[in-house]
Amino acid sequence: MRDSKKAELCSQLLKEEKEKRSLIWGDKDEKYIQKIVREWIDDEENYDGTVKFLERRTNLKNKLVLDFGAGYGTALLYCLKKGYKAIGIDISKDSANFFRERVKKLKYKKLWISRYVLSEGENLPFKPESFDVVISNQVIEHVKDPKKCVLEIFRVLKEGGILYLRAPDYSTSFYEPHYRIFWTPFFNTRTKTSHFFTKMYLKILNRPVAGLKYLNFITKKELISALKDAGFSQITDLNKEIIFDDRERKLKELLKRFGLNIQNGSGEKFIKALNLIYEIIRQIRMMGREENQIHLLAMK
Repeated sequence: MRDSKKAELCSQLLKEEKEKRSLIWGDKDEKYIQKIVREWIDDEENYDGTVKFLERRTNLKNKLVLDFGAGYGTALLYCLKKGYKAIGIDISKDSANFFRERVKKLKYKKLWISRYVLSEGENLPFKPESFDVVISNQVIEHVKDPKKCVLEIFRVLKEGGILYLRAPDYSTSFYEPHYRIFWTPFFNTRTKTSHFFTKMYLKILNRPVAGLKYLNFITKKELISALKDAGFSQITDLNKEIIFDDRERKLKELLKRFGLNIQNGSGEKFIKALNLIYEIIRQIRMMGREENQIHLLAMK
C-alpha cells in the first residue's frame, strides 16, 4: 500500500519538477530529473546520505535536530522515522504542502506535519539555544543573506552544538549544478559587469536567466569568515579529511603492498606529491561535469 502511494507521490513530484526545472534552469533532462525525484521520495536513504554521515560522527539520539532548508522533507522524515527529535524549516509553501501530503498519504504520524515550519532562514522562529544539531545541505547558496542565516543558526544552536553545512564553492568550480552547465568563477551577479556577462552567457546557451535570482554564488572563504564572525569556536573543513586525508591513507596502503617504505620523510613527501598530482587530474576531469563542494563542520 505504502509503495503504491510513494509511486503516486513520485509521479506528482516528477511532473512539478519537470515544469519548474525547465522554467527556472532550462533543464529538460528527464532521466536526471527522474533520478533526483526518486532520491527525494526515498526517505529511507535521506537523499545523499547527509544524515547518515552525521550519524557516523555523533549520536543523534536525544538531540534536537534542525533541518535548515528541508525542501520536500526527505532528511526530516528520515530523522523522524529513526526516532530522532527533528524540525525542518523552509521558505517554500509548495514544499511544505507536498510534505503535508506526503505524511498523510504514507500514513505517517500526523504530529509530524507540525515538525515542518514555514520560515525564512534569516529570521528563525525559535528561541536562542534550542537545537543541538543544525543541518544545512545545499541550501545556503539559495538564501538572500547567507551571513544573517549563519548568525541565526548560531543563535538557535546550544553551546557545544554543531552545524553541518554543504554547498557549492563558486570560487573554484567550473560547473554550475543547478543549470548543469560549464561555469567559471567569474560568472555571478555581484557586479554589473559579471552580471551582464553571466546573463549573456546563459542567453547564448538558450538558458533562462530566471535562475540567477535564486543563487548568491557563495564561496568557502566567505562562508568560513561568516562562521568565525558569528562566533563558532571550531570550524573543520571536511574536504581535507574526506578527500585528501582519506586518499593519502589509501595511497600508503597501496604502496605498502608493494613493499615500499613510506615511513621516513622522503616517503611522506612522495605520498603528498602523488596526492597533489591526483587532485590536479581530478580537478581537470571535473571541469564542466561536477562542482567543488564546501563541506564544513562548525561547533558553537
